[in-house]
Amino acid sequence: RTHSRSATTDALACWQPRVRAAGWAPRPADPSAADLPAYTRARRGPPPSPSPTLYTMSGIQCDDNCVVAFNKFKLQNSTAGATVHRYLIFRIKNEKVVLTEEGAASETWSDFIEKLSSDEKDGAYGLFDMHCSGPDGRILQKVLFIAWSPDSLPVKAKMLYGSTREGFKSTLGSGIAYTIQATDISDLEEDDVTAMVVKGR
Repeated sequence: RTHSRSATTDALACWQPRVRAAGWAPRPADPSAADLPAYTRARRGPPPSPSPTLYTMSGIQCDDNCVVAFNKFKLQNSTAGATVHRYLIFRIKNEKVVLTEEGAASETWSDFIEKLSSDEKDGAYGLFDMHCSGPDGRILQKVLFIAWSPDSLPVKAKMLYGSTREGFKSTLGSGIAYTIQATDISDLEEDDVTAMVVKGR
């Protein structure tokens, strides 16, 4: 039994829309042909959408400047001519973690804690560039991450800072030596923090 060229063409025309609707298209004869991208898209579907910059279950985003500031902060002691900051403070504002304070190199741990805890109705994340003498007399330089969530913080804000903490740290990346979670100023006594760094725990 034979078919005319016209009948065969009509049959193919009916068949192709069905397979294309199923998400597949005939492979081109020449893999290097110009329509290869179209063939690839037909088989694989559209490319995945880029994932948003979100943290854990809180859905809080991070301002780009936070990561830029941290990368400079953790390398400042080994970068010639770098502007040195003793600390950085971040807060959650309008559903985003933003950098709110940069402490001058001359500022102290007491200055840092005063700024960190300045608002009893707000929490904060702080980074402090700690320098202290080790048991052998060498100067230890460590970056500390402090998650400040005072007891006076409203429940919703306390949960938000808590659920965002690890995601924020992960976004900053490597370079943090110690993490301290504090709910009271007594958790941040300088002597205790220095002893922790000296002992390496």
